[in-house]
Amino acid sequence: MPPDSENGLGAVRELLIERHRFQLEVARTSSERLKGLMGRSSLLNDAAMLFVFPEERILSFWMKNTLISLDIVFLNSDGVVVDVQTMVTQMGVPDSQLIIYRSAQPARYAIEMNAGLGEELGIESGDQALFH
Repeated sequence: MPPDSENGLGAVRELLIERHRFQLEVARTSSERLKGLMGRSSLLNDAAMLFVFPEERILSFWMKNTLISLDIVFLNSDGVVVDVQTMVTQMGVPDSQLIIYRSAQPARYAIEMNAGLGEELGIESGDQALFH
């Protein structure tokens, strides 16, 4: 079952998508979601950050102070992939000029992983993510 937001329900630690298991860091609160993976210089290929939002909506992300390029996988409330994008680093770019990455459809969850993994694993819209 997908995790809940703010109230912290759900002890989600792993995600299975396209037969690949990810160890998750979960960002449930506003402050955790705001910080995300900022300042990280690396991320293991079996690690990802799961962003949990209170409801489905068009989600927006940027790469402010993010040192590594990332793939972002947007999921709806049922854990179904609705969009996959690659986000590139933009160090030194003023906030007003940062690219905003928006989900193509309403989403409740977003998963950030190393850039290129989405394509390498064949993750695409319609895939089902399983949370453990």
